[in-house]
Amino acid sequence: MSAGKLLKTTAVLFFLSSLFSCSFINLEKVRFSYPISENEMYFSGEYFTIDASYDLERTSFENIISLQENRTTVLLDFEWEGNSKLKIKPHTSWKKGVFYHFELDGTVETTSNGTFSCTEHRHFYYGTSGETLFLEDYTKDELEDDDAITFTFSKPVTQSTFISSFTMSPSFDINIDFSADNKEAYVTPKTKWPVNKIFTWTIAQSVISTDNYTIDEKYTDTISTAVDTEAPELLIVCPIALAGDTFLTTAELATLIDDQAIGFIFSKEMDFASIENNIVFSPTIKGSFYEVEGDKTRFIFRPYTNYELQREYMLTVKNSCKDLAGNELNEDKRFFFTTANNYLEVTSISVNGTDVTNTENAEVTVNDEVIFIVIAFSSEITDRTLAENSITASLLFPLTAGAPKKEAVTWVGNSQMTIKYNTIDHSSTLDYVYKITITGTSSGIKDSSGDYMEDNVCVTFIAR
Repeated sequence: MSAGKLLKTTAVLFFLSSLFSCSFINLEKVRFSYPISENEMYFSGEYFTIDASYDLERTSFENIISLQENRTTVLLDFEWEGNSKLKIKPHTSWKKGVFYHFELDGTVETTSNGTFSCTEHRHFYYGTSGETLFLEDYTKDELEDDDAITFTFSKPVTQSTFISSFTMSPSFDINIDFSADNKEAYVTPKTKWPVNKIFTWTIAQSVISTDNYTIDEKYTDTISTAVDTEAPELLIVCPIALAGDTFLTTAELATLIDDQAIGFIFSKEMDFASIENNIVFSPTIKGSFYEVEGDKTRFIFRPYTNYELQREYMLTVKNSCKDLAGNELNEDKRFFFTTANNYLEVTSISVNGTDVTNTENAEVTVNDEVIFIVIAFSSEITDRTLAENSITASLLFPLTAGAPKKEAVTWVGNSQMTIKYNTIDHSSTLDYVYKITITGTSSGIKDSSGDYMEDNVCVTFIAR
């Protein structure tokens, strides 16, 4: 035989051998038959049977059989009918709708001591064609606000298995609801979808239909939310009403008094942390921010203490304040203001009925070495003890005379006080000069709003 004919013969033999599933070492013509053909995709019997054309040595044959359930090898139960027919099934029973891979791979012996090598496969879904559970359709459109992602299945699903099988990345708080017939699942946000996000959703291969079919495969895809690149705007900065959280949108910051709060209104919903960190006062004002409940466009700053009197403040809203989409303000915004609080004032001072408010060395008639100093303030005084201790009467001339002694203090309302002093020396010919000092500044007398006098107030009089 020529070399050419030898090569052709070898090729033909190789081709013929590929048409058969088993190559026989002893050339025995052993054939296998199965309950489904190679092209069939579904099997629903109780047992998967292998019929051999020869009696087989059972143990060696069982050792070359494997069955995979969704690519995981499972334990098998074997049942023989004679030595040529073997029935197998998963030890934990078949699962409807699951993909199985049956394989014979190895060397087997016949009872007549024949041996042969074998490799055969069958792939199938367990169940009936047309009954498989699969995902028919799902939402692919861009998500806005509280839009639902709708998943439509080929048949009703068991709700609990979908809920446990569904995940989103990055993680997000969601609600899951179902249609009345359980063929649709609706995934919605607990608040609303954030903008400029891409989520990856996954349905694991553990969803089960109401008639116990397992879903045919794992499903996963991405879905985008609405795109937002619009910069937010700061619309209003205004005082907040003294009681409650009402925004006084037509009022100026110059009308602020005491520890009155300041409100901020933006054109878009804002990120609270960026508000806290990027609205600043100079000089510093200690206080806290909070978000108006149910409205992420409105924020309030409430100082812990009163504003400083007649102090100009600079309020800066930095451009790094961000909306919920991460967009920043276009620029910094600055506001300058001085509060409406005024200094406490002494409106009048009289000694024994003589007005000494704006005079020096006014002559005051003294009887029995006693004087009554009446002081009126521009607003009510709440800390009377501080007020009483902040007023003194002293002798300026001559130094040899005795010092005045405070005897009693009485109040008319909360804005006028009378102080009685005794041991007041007086003369019709000699000037006995006395001084009344009322302590001002932040360490002195304060009214009910915490306002104080800009400076000390001092008057002198001559006792006659």
